[in-house]
Amino acid sequence: MLTVQRYSSDTLPIKTGPEDGLDRDRVRIILGMEYISEPCPYLGERNSRIEVLAGQQSEVLYECLLEEGWRRSGPVFYRNNCEGCSSCIPLRRPVSSPSSRRGRKLLKNNSDLKIVLTEPSIDEEHYSLYRKYMESRHGQTEEVAESLLALAASPLARFVEYRLGTGQLIALGFVDEAACSLSSAYFAFDPQESRRSLGSYSVFAETELAKSLGKSYYYLGFWVHGSPKMEYKADFPPFELLMTEGGGRRGWFPFASRSEALEVLHDGTVSLT
Repeated sequence: MLTVQRYSSDTLPIKTGPEDGLDRDRVRIILGMEYISEPCPYLGERNSRIEVLAGQQSEVLYECLLEEGWRRSGPVFYRNNCEGCSSCIPLRRPVSSPSSRRGRKLLKNNSDLKIVLTEPSIDEEHYSLYRKYMESRHGQTEEVAESLLALAASPLARFVEYRLGTGQLIALGFVDEAACSLSSAYFAFDPQESRRSLGSYSVFAETELAKSLGKSYYYLGFWVHGSPKMEYKADFPPFELLMTEGGGRRGWFPFASRSEALEVLHDGTVSLT
């Protein structure tokens, strides 16, 4: 059963800095806050607690929240705040990172695709591809339209269309555009095009898209080591993880590989809290 505990309005300080191209003054967000508790979707029989912020959505506000590990779902922002567990680690890729050998290969193999960033206007073509993907990969036949609408339910939402030279849509990326970043929300593709490895390709392609837009980062969401659903997020080095070092400084730490990140986690140099 889903339980929601509502708190009175609170003030949440979010840091900004001139190096991010944001306002020099600290942004203070006055919003109602909720904590939602439900079974953990990533690590089996655990309980999760999600911190939720509902209110106005803007590119600058979302940039601040992304820096602090927040994500968007439908009309609200959220981040995991689970008692006794901090396995969900925010992960992002700097757009200045050099492409790996794998990335270069995927970009070359899919160089025939045209990629277009569009406003989230849902039509029959978008819905048909999304439904086909959800049925094929997840066996989901109900609430497909609702989940698609939730991905587009924000002024920050954008669609990334992947089309063949014929104009046929074969994949659709769902991203949010913040002041200095693109944030990946979801990705769907035509199952008949699975040989292209479009899911992995999209990470490199959308990082390049973010770079072309003058952004600094491409956010992939949470890396959850040990979760079949979320383990893959560390498959795209180099990347940065939001952690706290021994001295108590919280920030984004760079890693050249998954193994390097795991080594640091295990030796206690940084923590996840």
